[in-house]
Amino acid sequence: MPIPDYVVAEHFDGMKADDLVFTSVDGRSPIRSSNFHWRIFQPACVEAGFGEMVDGDNKTGRAYAGLRPHDLRHTAVALWIAGGASPKEIAARAGHASVSTVLDRYGHPGPRPLEAGVQSGLIMGGG
Repeated sequence: MPIPDYVVAEHFDGMKADDLVFTSVDGRSPIRSSNFHWRIFQPACVEAGFGEMVDGDNKTGRAYAGLRPHDLRHTAVALWIAGGASPKEIAARAGHASVSTVLDRYGHPGPRPLEAGVQSGLIMGGG
């Protein structure tokens, strides 16, 4: 997925192409997905108000309820749709093989453009 130049300049300047962004505690090896979730992602979501620790049946008796990484993907696609990006471009950025996947899975957020246009008075209803 493309990263805006200003983000690269601010956060990744000086990194080599094969440098890791998220590492394990030793700073050299990749972080395991499960460790990323409970050490980094979930605490950040709780701190930002997008999740909470609740009673659970795991070893600690606590469980996380809230935003998941996949929710961010869904949000990104919905924002690209709302911003007017073409379904073909969205499919390529999201890694979908087909435009129909984008339209079937993500094509529902917000009012449909035609209906929104009719309701706003920009498009006259036929009949």
